[in-house]
Amino acid sequence: DAVKKSELEKVSEEFMQSPGGLIVEQLRLHLRSRINLLLLVVLIGVFIGYPLSERVITWLVNDANLVPSNASTEIIVLSPVELIMLKIRISTYIGLTLATLAFIVDASYYLASSDVVSARMEEADLKIPSPGINLILTFISAIVLLICGFYYSFGLLVPLLLDYLASDAASSGLESQWRLSAFVGFISNLMVASGLGFQVPLVVTILLRNGVVDTDVITRYRRHIWFSAVVLGALLSPPDPLSLGLIAAPMIILFEISLLVDRIV
Repeated sequence: DAVKKSELEKVSEEFMQSPGGLIVEQLRLHLRSRINLLLLVVLIGVFIGYPLSERVITWLVNDANLVPSNASTEIIVLSPVELIMLKIRISTYIGLTLATLAFIVDASYYLASSDVVSARMEEADLKIPSPGINLILTFISAIVLLICGFYYSFGLLVPLLLDYLASDAASSGLESQWRLSAFVGFISNLMVASGLGFQVPLVVTILLRNGVVDTDVITRYRRHIWFSAVVLGALLSPPDPLSLGLIAAPMIILFEISLLVDRIV
């Protein structure tokens, strides 16, 4: 045990003295210096997100027409504080998301001006990307694909699955009573899964256009990528075949479209 501990300490020390370790250390110190500001961003996000979460919940339950009308289905709360805790959870997620985005932007500017990062990039024969038309187009494409994923989820995926689940229960003579927190969580999980899945064309295009991966290599391992999409769909979707197919199928289709567009271009 002492020998293993000594070897582990030696490896850790070597890593911390390497360029990558120095970058991690600088990032840690920078995060430590920004922790109070990030906590303030989280609190602002919670303050803004709490009343917003109430409106979102009311809209999902009453005005979004997501609750199936052809089956006996109702949304219920099982404890007096469930609604309050759900709003706190949503507002906390909003605050953490804002703080994460703020730290990514701040850390990117900080590392871009770091001598250690510059030395590491020169050692790896890479260049720090500067803001330009490609970066702007990438950012816009990511936002557009995210919106398309949300639209697909909210316009097709969520209503179809909710109607299927309610009808399946009704066919067995059962009444569906969905817990409010589970209902909102179900919808949000599917929207996040769809938003991430629709980023496939952007990821494939970046990998191909920057020479990270050749088209022949991706084509050769097409079946493996399809299988990975199915596994990812299983992780992101509820545990039923219909949800799995509706999550994995768009990723596979968008992947194939990306390869086709790359060949044409």
